[in-house]
Amino acid sequence: MQMLKKYIGLLLLLLSMITGLEAQSRQQFIDKAEEDYEYGDYANAAYLYQEALDFDTTDQNIRFRLGVSNLRYRAYNGALRCFDRLEQDGASLDSFPQLPYLQGKAAQSLGQYDRAIIHFSFFLNKPGNAPAYTIADAKRQLKNALWAEGIVPPPGTNNEGTQNKTLPILYTEVNTEYDDFGPFFERGQFYSSSLRFPMKKDSIKPNRLAARVLLKNSAEDEPTNPSLESISQKTRIAAHSAFNAAGTTVYFTYCEYVMDTLSLRCDLYSAPVSTNGTWGTPKKLPINASGANNTHPNVGMHPDSSEFLYFASDRSGGKGMHDLYRAPIGADGTLGGVESLDQLNTNLDDVTPFYYAPQSELYFSTDGRNTLGGFDVYRTSSIDTSTYHASSTDTSTDCAGMSTNTSPSSIITNIYRHSINTNTWMTPVHLGLPTNSSFNDVYYTRFEEQDTAYFASNRHNNPEAKYAKSFNEEEDVCCNEIYKIEIEKICFEVTTWQDTETDLNSTTVTLYEVLPNCQRFIVSETHPNNNRYEFKLEKGRKYVVTAVKRGLKGNEATVDSLSTMQVKDGECIKRELYLRPPTIKLRVVTLKKSDRSELSDCMVDLSPPLNNTTSESDTNLYTYNLELGRHYDISGSKEGYTSDSASVDTPLFILNDTVICRELLLKLKPMRCLTQTVFFHNDIPEEGNLNTTTRDDYIKTYDTYINTHKNDYYTKWADKGPNERSRRVRSAQLDLFFSKEVEKGAEDLKKFADTLKDYLANNGSLTVTLQGFASPRAKKSYNKKLSARRCISVINYLWNYEGGDLRQYMKNAVILINNKALEVPGQEVYNVPSPSYTDNNMDILVVPYQDTVPPPQPGKQLIFDIQPQGETKGPAVRGPNSIYAPPAAFLRYVEIKVKGCEEQPAEEIPEPPIRED
Repeated sequence: MQMLKKYIGLLLLLLSMITGLEAQSRQQFIDKAEEDYEYGDYANAAYLYQEALDFDTTDQNIRFRLGVSNLRYRAYNGALRCFDRLEQDGASLDSFPQLPYLQGKAAQSLGQYDRAIIHFSFFLNKPGNAPAYTIADAKRQLKNALWAEGIVPPPGTNNEGTQNKTLPILYTEVNTEYDDFGPFFERGQFYSSSLRFPMKKDSIKPNRLAARVLLKNSAEDEPTNPSLESISQKTRIAAHSAFNAAGTTVYFTYCEYVMDTLSLRCDLYSAPVSTNGTWGTPKKLPINASGANNTHPNVGMHPDSSEFLYFASDRSGGKGMHDLYRAPIGADGTLGGVESLDQLNTNLDDVTPFYYAPQSELYFSTDGRNTLGGFDVYRTSSIDTSTYHASSTDTSTDCAGMSTNTSPSSIITNIYRHSINTNTWMTPVHLGLPTNSSFNDVYYTRFEEQDTAYFASNRHNNPEAKYAKSFNEEEDVCCNEIYKIEIEKICFEVTTWQDTETDLNSTTVTLYEVLPNCQRFIVSETHPNNNRYEFKLEKGRKYVVTAVKRGLKGNEATVDSLSTMQVKDGECIKRELYLRPPTIKLRVVTLKKSDRSELSDCMVDLSPPLNNTTSESDTNLYTYNLELGRHYDISGSKEGYTSDSASVDTPLFILNDTVICRELLLKLKPMRCLTQTVFFHNDIPEEGNLNTTTRDDYIKTYDTYINTHKNDYYTKWADKGPNERSRRVRSAQLDLFFSKEVEKGAEDLKKFADTLKDYLANNGSLTVTLQGFASPRAKKSYNKKLSARRCISVINYLWNYEGGDLRQYMKNAVILINNKALEVPGQEVYNVPSPSYTDNNMDILVVPYQDTVPPPQPGKQLIFDIQPQGETKGPAVRGPNSIYAPPAAFLRYVEIKVKGCEEQPAEEIPEPPIRED
């Protein structure tokens, strides 16, 4: 087996020199292999295990250790051959319980996702006593393999139109047989890092390797570092160059081996850069966390000219292993407080950040999200510098994956754009093929002046890997090499039209990139003198273009990623957008405020008025066709209800026909506060009845009062006056009493019934208090029951009113009788029986109560509160005068009051006319 020079690591990929062992015994090879494995020199361990296996090819334990060493060394084909051979030889899962898991790991890294799915599924079905972290990793890798199958074309299929075909990866001229990484292009010069320099006077043998930052001018064949000697140190590893926007400061990483191991610990440094490009004295940055790795610096210039130093660190308090961080750079170069990019970080490694200022995008590599294998490159954008609107395909979340209630129909291209806090990022997007592979793909950078991106990868199954200087076909292992990938841009032409023959100039055309859950604003243009717009699109991305103009309905078109990939050189994607007058429909519904039920036959007014209103008969729906860019006031009213109002502001621009809805909630007005008083003849209703209830209704007592007893009042009282003048006065008093009190009371009761019917029909609810009174002719206990019967007769009148118009509401009523009011001190207490109304089909619940306040009756629309008052004080007379005299007649009545009624303004009483003498 050929001796290898590379070992791949995340922070720096380290060289492990293989010590020559001649004529060693098998056990010596094994002992030395185990020692190197523990030391972390997996390449030498694999070499030595292979030597030991050559002594006895049937030793399954050594073959297993060889496979694990190859896997750790990322010699995936060699690892998979070992694991498959063990399976073929019938290796027991009791002896090697993690064999299916390791087979899946090797197959996954080689992009053999179908095999990886089988092996991970088999392992997870019977994980045995595997550690929890191994089971968790198998689940994660299985998920990744299933996801990758939908992205990577199966072997042997036609890849025409994919990125493998249209975006070839080219090697740079800086790669060596050593580990090369950290590409950066600055002012016409290309910087990279290379792990090729043996450390002098190393404490262990063979000497470990150190890295340096190298510079390659375009005219030179090999990269050098003559101007960077100030940072080159014999015992330190220098790597990862990044410049500020002005080019006056460079940031880089110093790493040191941890004692006599291959482990590294790194810190961030900066150095001034002179006008001739020479780096000055390094200075350790104050943002380093003690005892942690602080590495992968990059400077991002934001659109507001603020600068941030982005970096990766495994400091405590993070979400995973290495997390992404940033710190603001002040105008004087000082660094502010460090903030974690929590929205981007995962529970695994997130590394090598790079901020691309022209598009405000952050690129980084991670193995904590869906990957094709190892580390994959993702990109995102900071929302503080990007205007966006919600995607029409997903309205549940915004660009950052946060919940939102914004309706896409209400968002009008570049009119409704939002700015969010400075630490909010869009959902990261996977870069796909060919940038990402089943291997580690890291250190992604791109530069506008070249339309070129660079990255580092240890891939070896790429068709061009045979050109890599470190590629070894026999070993099937390749370390990090720097790749260059062209950012291809294509022509996109948009024309705007009013109809098939009429150009539409002065249209605002806006281009967005379609991202998960949102659309990121790219550029917006308005051409006053033509209808043609041309943009440059990046291949492999999805876009949407919108066109709006005041007074017209907007339009949009999409360009999917597949369309951009299939465009040939010199071709242009074209879209024609037609803008036509929009329809903005206003729908107004009128509802009862109490329960939001429909309220029809309302008067709805729109200001300014429109002649295009429509409403269906006997409904609560009113529709209008509105104009763009107008303000409208809406009002609704109905007799017996309070009015309600709303307003509408139509937008200046609109993408789609739109329906705007408004609700008008009208509240039922309280009943007017009218005191009704109805009068009765003596001992009516039901003369001599000892109950508190009666089946007579008031109108029956009234008819008898007027038609039978009224004449007795004149004959037995008025005509009995001592003289003619007295008889005339008495007769006039009776005329006034019957016309202004008795007859008017009956008329008022009818009006009350009419009002009550309308109020209840509109779902109104109220309490009616009935207070009954009697003259002091009989005993107090009898007068109490008589006054209760008089109240009941009024209720009976309402039950029978207009043939039963009120019964549908009264069936859910309740009669409350104040039992305490019926008590007479020193006399027998009469309990109130439930009225027997079955003869006239009346069925109302009767509830007696003792307190001064009646008990609540929830759910009842109508409540009658009967309060028998009994006799009232009057003239102490006997004989006919105690019945027929007006002072006595005034004492026999029922007073009807409505609780919670609406007070009416007092009526103005006209002043009496001036007498003329």
